[in-house]
Amino acid sequence: MENQLVKSPFLGAIVIYRLADYEKSQINNNGSDEMPAIVTRVWGTNAQSAINLKCLPDNTGTFWRTSVQHQTFGFLNGKTVMAQGGSWRWPEEELMRGDAPVSAAD
Repeated sequence: MENQLVKSPFLGAIVIYRLADYEKSQINNNGSDEMPAIVTRVWGTNAQSAINLKCLPDNTGTFWRTSVQHQTFGFLNGKTVMAQGGSWRWPEEELMRGDAPVSAAD
């Protein structure tokens, strides 16, 4: 996974937002840590640019997140795992769920 190229975000794109640990008790997403989101602003011109999002939880209401970074990956027990909540990824980016995040960035 670490060698894959990540495409740059663009206005209007649909991405997946992953809740940060502190958000999980505040935002009802019917038990899921991830939800679709629409890119409303891109703060740069490359794949690592921060973006603003309109998040669409599986419940009533929506919410905004600003300056969200692309998720980072790590390895645990030979599996690729996401190492950061409060981040975004493309829907087609495959995630192999590990036992736990490599590090807590949120």
